[in-house]
Amino acid sequence: MAIQVTSVAGVEQDWFKTPSAIYVITGEDIRKSGHLSIPEALRLAPGFHVGQITAHSWAIGSRGFAGRFTNNLQVAVDGRNIYNLLFGGVVWEHADLILEDLDQIEIIRGPGATLWGANAVNGVINIESKSSKNTQGWFIDNVVGTETQQTAIRYGGEIADNAWFRVWGKYRNFDETVGVDGSDRYDDWDQGRFGARLDVEGSDDITFMVDLGGYFSPRFGTSYNQPDPSGPPFTFRTLINDADRHGAHINARLEQGHGTPNGWSLSGSYSYGSRDDASLVSVVEEDVYVDFRHRFQLNNEHTIAWGVGWDGYRDRLGGTLTTQFDPKSYSSQQVDAFIQDTITLAPDQLFAMIGSKFEHNNYTGFEIQPSGRIWWTPDDRQTLWAAISRPVKTPNRASRDVMSIVAFTGGPPTVITGNDDVKSEELIAYEAGYRLKVSNDLTLDLAGFYNDYHKLVSADPLFANAVSGQTYGMELVTEWRPAENVSVHASYSFLDIQLHGQDESNEDLAPHHMAQLRGSVDIIDGLQLNSALYYVDELSGANVPAYLRLDVGLTWEVTDWLELSVWGQNLLDPQHPENADAILTDTASEIERSVFFRATMRF
Repeated sequence: MAIQVTSVAGVEQDWFKTPSAIYVITGEDIRKSGHLSIPEALRLAPGFHVGQITAHSWAIGSRGFAGRFTNNLQVAVDGRNIYNLLFGGVVWEHADLILEDLDQIEIIRGPGATLWGANAVNGVINIESKSSKNTQGWFIDNVVGTETQQTAIRYGGEIADNAWFRVWGKYRNFDETVGVDGSDRYDDWDQGRFGARLDVEGSDDITFMVDLGGYFSPRFGTSYNQPDPSGPPFTFRTLINDADRHGAHINARLEQGHGTPNGWSLSGSYSYGSRDDASLVSVVEEDVYVDFRHRFQLNNEHTIAWGVGWDGYRDRLGGTLTTQFDPKSYSSQQVDAFIQDTITLAPDQLFAMIGSKFEHNNYTGFEIQPSGRIWWTPDDRQTLWAAISRPVKTPNRASRDVMSIVAFTGGPPTVITGNDDVKSEELIAYEAGYRLKVSNDLTLDLAGFYNDYHKLVSADPLFANAVSGQTYGMELVTEWRPAENVSVHASYSFLDIQLHGQDESNEDLAPHHMAQLRGSVDIIDGLQLNSALYYVDELSGANVPAYLRLDVGLTWEVTDWLELSVWGQNLLDPQHPENADAILTDTASEIERSVFFRATMRF
């Protein structure tokens, strides 16, 4: 309950008193879950829909509109934005770290555009890793299982009394998924990751961090359903190949007074990515971002945060028989600024937060994204809050410049064409929430929302702002610690989507109901039992039935430096689909029951 978060105000706040539907996944939560990657760990967030599509792709979304490239979430790793400007969204298979080195993942369900900018429409995922100071010594982790194998090694050391470093590497192998008929889906893949980080603590509360890393996937199994130009009309062929993917980044941040009301930060990053895929277009992308932020207390009533940023993007694209981009290479720039005022209306009880993001991009020009929040803490056991926001989702490169012949499952080939006149999608979001400490051992967190969308983009067959709609729902989360050695987490979320216009298919691509129940018990000293039960309602638009997933794990701390665990995942049925991509694949992949053994050493 005393966890500090920064994703909403830009300064540290008690999670309990934060005026947003925010949830925090800690490193300990991930360890108790048995999840082995960041996209899988996001299953822990209430109200978040995480559906695995293939062995290497996920559909992840908040409050609806989850897809292969969810384009209404902003995602950052140590301040580095990993939103993909080509397709819009996040390439989740390349978003991974050694999970032991994560500090916490702050997740906002709902808009966060004032601090995070365009595309932070339905949520923000802020992933923060630990300082090198807190990852000293050796960490060796080895996983052997029926569906995946993994080895991770990290070493952290001290350069001087105020400087620390770590270097690390991680390799994973994933077995292919299966179809409904039990056939192989040819989506097995390997990925290697490596990185290094340096942290320096200077005088006057100044810190410096530089992080670099990279990934490579020499075997990235893909199978795509595409029209067969050599066959009769309306015939398809399945293209199977191993794509080659690799990329790298460098990210640096100089900061004074991290998380405090008075301080500043200067950060910058460079990212490079390459995807060579015979089935889809080949891609080379580069992105450079620079950001400056300043926080100060104007007086006892006002805390001001403001900042400016610049983003430069460039790509070079190849083409295939069925997919082309015009132009084949493109560069863009975006400049942004924000200002936010946190106001104390009544000391220790009533507060307000107003602010806006101002951006200029190559596609739609000038964008304004204001928001206002108010919250009341009548005592230390209750927080009530409400918010109204106007975020936007800007067009991506594909929605304006692509020409592709695609084969929707169950239908004839369709030509999808980009449109230079596509505008930003707009949302007016209304939110309210209530948090209650029922006792020192039990906390309730309730959030409700109503979203009014305008100018939603549909690709049927020309990209156009041809859809509007409303979504509404609620999320209820409870944390209970009935005994010192027992913890219980439960959550339930409801969502309804009503769309109007050219394409209403997204109404049926999000679950109406989701729930989870997680428990942890220390059986004896050093022996811990963890379990999680997830319920996800049907996705009728993707022909995915409702499913119930059970994960159970037993962890034994053999010595201070050796930990052994065994996990079973998806234990309730041999296999089931979680999500599907009707454009790229002809049928859904099924996620199989799995078991893995894990040995972890720390010294």
